[in-house]
Amino acid sequence: MPGRAATPADAAASCSFGGWLEFVWVRFDESFEAVLPLVRQSPVTFYQVVDSGRAHPSYRTPAAVRNITCGACCRRRFVPNRGRETPAYLHYMAERYDTLPQWVAFVHGAPHGTRHTLHRVAACLWREAPPEWNAAETVPDYVPIVPTTYVAHRDIHYRDWEPGYAELWRRWRSSFRPASAALARDAIDDPTPHLPRQHTGVRNVSFECCAQFLASRRALRRNPRQVYEVGLEVALTFDGANPIKASVLDKASNFGLNWAGSAFEHIWHVLLGQPVHIEKHCNPCASEDSGQRGMGNPNASHGPFRCCATTTGSCPAD
Repeated sequence: MPGRAATPADAAASCSFGGWLEFVWVRFDESFEAVLPLVRQSPVTFYQVVDSGRAHPSYRTPAAVRNITCGACCRRRFVPNRGRETPAYLHYMAERYDTLPQWVAFVHGAPHGTRHTLHRVAACLWREAPPEWNAAETVPDYVPIVPTTYVAHRDIHYRDWEPGYAELWRRWRSSFRPASAALARDAIDDPTPHLPRQHTGVRNVSFECCAQFLASRRALRRNPRQVYEVGLEVALTFDGANPIKASVLDKASNFGLNWAGSAFEHIWHVLLGQPVHIEKHCNPCASEDSGQRGMGNPNASHGPFRCCATTTGSCPAD
């Protein structure tokens, strides 16, 4: 007798947070169908951006979005409409610090890539750890999802958001970092040795656009919880743009309010333990004519996310 097809009730019954993989999705007014090919039945924490000052019916008040469908295994949260996706990411990192899954996929709006590409990426996001994944050091801690643009040696962000970076490092330093390098001879003294000592250390960066990535539990716990708590407070309460940039329109808002979204987009990889100049990542799920070729060696070891994980440097030929 053939087995019956899985139902949403089955998925809800098996819903488990803190396991192998979870998604964080930040929504302004996008449809859940935009992210469904990627999320599928994985546990998802859904952050609704709320702006009570606007009349758009999809996000006018929390009550207006309580019944939005976001899958059978979903938790809902609400964040102010300030800083784009950054406050939601930081809130999740702080709130779930003690109960993180092994991997978290952070996405926002309508994720990059066609529906077909997102299906291919989702097929690689295994729900359980593969048996051959034994050596944790062989698995990348930070993986851009469907990279779209590689930005090399950029410094314009620093001029735009230097007040915000300065405040972040000042607050981090006063909250948990040693007062001087002499007190930070090892990781016991400095809980964040991977971060530059001063905000000037991110003056020039190389990164993959645009704040859509996988991060391991190990990477997220590389920082103390205060990194995310302080970052969240600064993102929501501090005016981090320089005066000229602050008045520039950013969609329906301005960069004075949204500075943290752009600022953190340039430094997520640094915050999670990657080099300031991260190497270019091939997109193994891209089409052959996209300029980012597929992974050529089917036996290559790329951790649990074989067709989504990174190959650095020059993309291999098919």
